[in-house]
Amino acid sequence: MRRLWTLITYVFFPGTMAVAGACFPYFPTKPFGPLVHWQQYFWPSLLIYIVLPSAGVWLMIKIGWISDFHIVKRKERNVSYPLAIVPAAALTLYYFFFRIWPGEKFPFLWSGSITLVLALLWLINSLWIKASAHMAGVGGFLSMIIALHFNPYTHFQAIWIGISMVVCALVYMARLGLSAHSHKELWVGFGLGFLTTFAVLSL
Repeated sequence: MRRLWTLITYVFFPGTMAVAGACFPYFPTKPFGPLVHWQQYFWPSLLIYIVLPSAGVWLMIKIGWISDFHIVKRKERNVSYPLAIVPAAALTLYYFFFRIWPGEKFPFLWSGSITLVLALLWLINSLWIKASAHMAGVGGFLSMIIALHFNPYTHFQAIWIGISMVVCALVYMARLGLSAHSHKELWVGFGLGFLTTFAVLSL
């Protein structure tokens, strides 16, 4: 089972969920209209949420500030979170000042919610417990799907809510199975990602 839990952990990596959330509304269902193509948001998201943070973590491993890519220790997470927060904040500002499509606010709100969730995770990790970034990622994605489902202009099909809930359950079991987090840490991460994202997307 450990191999399965590890696979789930890598497939539903927080950065993966951030990229998926940025592109998903523009796939074939196209709730935001045919003019917007998902690739317009895929490449910036890939760079900001996966490539740059991963490169930063790799560099910190080489320097000796972090033990490995899993970043199990709370103190090491405190060092690593800025590697994700700074690029996410930069992308949020980019979408605010230079929206790819005029009048399209979802990319700005999505990127802003990710930046806020990362900052809160950093704060909670510094002051309290090692809240799960994986659960924050899938929780935020589920929140996005629900927000778009109840939005009269987008109205995602309800099946995507069910699929997202299954993903949340799989990630929960995987992180628990790998002894990466306690139940409290998993629920705090999920609640933080879900509530923060829903609040921002409701603006």
